[in-house]
Amino acid sequence: MNQIVKYHNDFNKIKLPSFNELQQNLLFGIISKIREKGDSIFEFSATELNEFVKERNYTKKELFQEVSNLKTNFFKADFTIIEREGNKVAERTINLFQDFTIFYEDNKDTHDFVKFEKIRIQVNPTFQYLLNGIISNFTRFELVEFISLSGKYTKTLYRLLKQFRSTGYLKMEWEEFKRVIDIPENKTMGEIDKFILKPALKELTKPRTLFDIKRIPFENLSYTKIKGKGRGRGGNVIGIEFTFTIQEPLELKEETIKKESQELTQEIPPEANQHQAERLQECIDRITKSKRIPTPTAPIMYAYVGIHLEGGKIINAYKSQNVYSIEILTEDNSTIILSFATITELESYIKEHQI
Repeated sequence: MNQIVKYHNDFNKIKLPSFNELQQNLLFGIISKIREKGDSIFEFSATELNEFVKERNYTKKELFQEVSNLKTNFFKADFTIIEREGNKVAERTINLFQDFTIFYEDNKDTHDFVKFEKIRIQVNPTFQYLLNGIISNFTRFELVEFISLSGKYTKTLYRLLKQFRSTGYLKMEWEEFKRVIDIPENKTMGEIDKFILKPALKELTKPRTLFDIKRIPFENLSYTKIKGKGRGRGGNVIGIEFTFTIQEPLELKEETIKKESQELTQEIPPEANQHQAERLQECIDRITKSKRIPTPTAPIMYAYVGIHLEGGKIINAYKSQNVYSIEILTEDNSTIILSFATITELESYIKEHQI
């Protein structure tokens, strides 16, 4: 499983009340499947939902209970739209899902649960922009990394931070932060530090191995509470800011470089002549030396083979009749070909969509 979760940043404003880890995994697993597919009706079987669960496969009875709780909790997650015209304000509260149906069998005599079959969902047309047709204002992360995290507060903070991966800085008003993270009102400041923030930072800075590559979700992550004027030692907390190492999409870790270099070498076509092989090896050496996608003066198309984009992996790259093309193997094992008029347009596309 190597799916990308991608949605409009407005989704991060939605409070997910009482969502446990499993329910968050299920929700964002579903989002990874339905994004950019219009307002169709989607169905997910028990087997498909189990793909979004870490550690073990859940029984159909357990999945039924979690999906039922997910449905109940998510319909508490209202999204408020505020429209202003002069001094007049209109507030509309609408839910993300227009339809959320659970199918199961029960015992006709006792009405006890027997077998969970599937769920059917449809996104509310008002909120299709949250998932569909997103170009620039989006948050993206790998589903497998999200699922590997422990702690419901950790997962929510992960989503918020990913929105600012290119700046390495997140600042929020304290009350808004508590609302989005869903911190109980009865938690003291000391309890928030001890049981929510510090465990979350520990989890988000812990090295983990995904797809045979070692990675840290957020390197050098730290937080600082912002205090205003007021009584008490140092004043009242009015905000919080997080800093971490900027995640450059073009930066490749050493393990990735080694892996991609091996893949590039293996993918030299049998019919390639000695000159092509030498050009390819030269390109691999340049990647290894710079740890970045090269910007060659003369197009070396094989340099792009093996690069992972949002929707799949580049498996072929070539120039024909002054058109630059890349062939992408998608998540559902189909292939698409994208063509560009110039090498600059091709490189810009790769820089924007590389993961």
